[in-house]
Amino acid sequence: IHNAKSNTFSFKFFDASAISDHMLSEEDAEEDDGPSIEYNSGFTAEQLYQMRIEQEKRVKELEFDIKMAEADYNTKIDVVYCTADEYDAKVLAAADAGENAIVLINSVSLMNALYDKGALENLTDYILPKSNGTDAKYGLLNAKIASSLIGASKKDGNLYSIPNNHLIDGEMGYTYVKLNRQACEIWLNHTEDYLREIDTAEEIADLKDELKDLLFMDDADIAEYVQEVQGSYATKAAIEAGEKYIANVIVSPTVTEEDAFAGAFAVLKGTDADRAMRIIYAINMDSAFHSLLLYGIKDTNYQLKDGVVTRFDTENKKYYINIQYAGNVFHAYYCEAEGWTAEIASYAEMQNKEADAKFAAGN
Repeated sequence: IHNAKSNTFSFKFFDASAISDHMLSEEDAEEDDGPSIEYNSGFTAEQLYQMRIEQEKRVKELEFDIKMAEADYNTKIDVVYCTADEYDAKVLAAADAGENAIVLINSVSLMNALYDKGALENLTDYILPKSNGTDAKYGLLNAKIASSLIGASKKDGNLYSIPNNHLIDGEMGYTYVKLNRQACEIWLNHTEDYLREIDTAEEIADLKDELKDLLFMDDADIAEYVQEVQGSYATKAAIEAGEKYIANVIVSPTVTEEDAFAGAFAVLKGTDADRAMRIIYAINMDSAFHSLLLYGIKDTNYQLKDGVVTRFDTENKKYYINIQYAGNVFHAYYCEAEGWTAEIASYAEMQNKEADAKFAAGN
């Protein structure tokens, strides 16, 4: 419910008390005869069909669990908006006053200030597996966030904020060496396999020296044939389009505190942390809730067509929040005007996987 006068939203969660059965019944399953073809996957058609039925059951169970979590509390949420200039001061004042609140963390400096005050609840046990191996209450949320973001969010080995899953290391997370095929394959007679392995400073310097000796050029001129380029995961495909160039990764994305605290939720000390985590969970896992927080009210603040959002920009309909501030960005509708498209989302997932692998390896 939107209160235009106070510019706040109130949310009432779904009451699941009347739901009697959240499982697919055997009778439901039997109504579908299932596929009768072989998919050449190593499984029989019957096995594939049973796998699909089991997956549908798990989806139904998950949907029920989310609704039950929402129904445990008849919760009213007041969303308080303020300008960027006043935000940090208001959050710190709320912490000093002992207010009960979920707060948005949008910078390393704000996180450090709250942490140094001892003003945040420890959320570790709500999301990470316990030492005895049992799953955390909201462990499913952990599985939806890049592991490197979780790792970079820790302070004294604990989590005091839940990062909103988003693109790690931004649009310039990669550095590539861009090699001109004609110069390197034809003039220097190197194979593509050899060139694909060039990814160290020493190897790049040797290749440049070869070209300088052949072409009698200086470093500035050689850049036409060998140069370093920064970009995202998508940049490699863009460079290699047309097959004029080869692009090798020499620096891959590295998660930092700036990534972890660019958009996260924390809970002020003294707040009911379990209740707060239910709300954080819903923001990240319930697409309708997430869309309301991010884009506002459909057909009032934005139009949705074919899964793509167009925001209204007239004064009485304008609503905006940074996509990193509203939960898991991968659950968001696409919005071309803000650079969030299906293609970018796909590349972002791959970029995050590489950042996770790098973090896991300790690099």
